[in-house]
Amino acid sequence: MLRLTDIKLPLDHSPSALKAAILKKLKLPAEALLDFQVFKRAHDARNKQAITYIYTVDVTLKDEARGPKDARPTPDMAYKFAAHAPASFQRPLVIGAGPCGLFAGLILAQSG
Repeated sequence: MLRLTDIKLPLDHSPSALKAAILKKLKLPAEALLDFQVFKRAHDARNKQAITYIYTVDVTLKDEARGPKDARPTPDMAYKFAAHAPASFQRPLVIGAGPCGLFAGLILAQSG
């Protein structure tokens, strides 16, 4: 999978315009594109008369070698634990129900 950034389209674009913009940026025929997934969509409102969407898209090609040289692979976004406690370690007690306490409780519940 490749990650493409800075695909600019107007606010009122059609659904097929994104695929056409991806193919134009890759300079490949439609058959070379297997699938794409929108990773991020942002607004560019620097010009008030021409507000646009800016897309970051993950693209799957039939042949990854035919992709552009400057395209980077999609980074691994899966969460990985930094370390695991030994088996004899007693489970800690999380005190507090703020954002940090809830996140710590979630991580401890998933690791055990």
